[in-house]
Amino acid sequence: MLRYEVQLRFPATNNEAEYEGILTRLRLGKALGAKNLHIQSDSKLVIGQIKEEYEANEEKMQKYLKLMKHLTWEFDKLEFAQIPRGQNMTADEITKMASSEEGSTRMEFDMEIQKRPNIKEVLAFAVHSINSWMTPIVSFLQDGNLPQDAKETKKIEKRAARFTILNDILYKRGFSMPYLKCVDEEEAKYILEEIHEGICGDHAGPRSVVSKVIRTSYFWPTM
Repeated sequence: MLRYEVQLRFPATNNEAEYEGILTRLRLGKALGAKNLHIQSDSKLVIGQIKEEYEANEEKMQKYLKLMKHLTWEFDKLEFAQIPRGQNMTADEITKMASSEEGSTRMEFDMEIQKRPNIKEVLAFAVHSINSWMTPIVSFLQDGNLPQDAKETKKIEKRAARFTILNDILYKRGFSMPYLKCVDEEEAKYILEEIHEGICGDHAGPRSVVSKVIRTSYFWPTM
């Protein structure tokens, strides 16, 4: 059993949190190489919307539904099931722990800090950064574009194998860690300031800072 915590650092209704949880499961399923997924939730409304038994009237719910359906293309077979709350106790326990203050300090589970909703239209870490180190990788992964120089072509092809694009965001693949969001130089500077001096903790050494960066799921080449 793989237990994985995600702590949402933004306001969310119960239904929005349910969608965020399902999106996380889809992302983790893809990261683990799964082709068939069976996703359970005790939310009758959310599962009903996904299975088109209920209509999604709210704008946010429509956006979540559209994003979720886009990610389902990554799988050969995908099933959703609504289960009674009494059968979802393990997931509920992990959810409560992730939501608590002590959840971020416990080491039994992997913990991911999510600061923005997946449906946020203007993403701070979108892959469309101009003249970023990400640009040639994104160009290759999205459109197959490669430079004319043979050496650069081999370099990009080899490097791009360690990355993937999910929801228009570039991620670095990891075998023993969650996918890491790729950021440019300016964003990396902000993240370092937050972790080293700001709200994420007190002053720390380089190795400790890098470890915290990875735990908060970010990556850049000079890290």
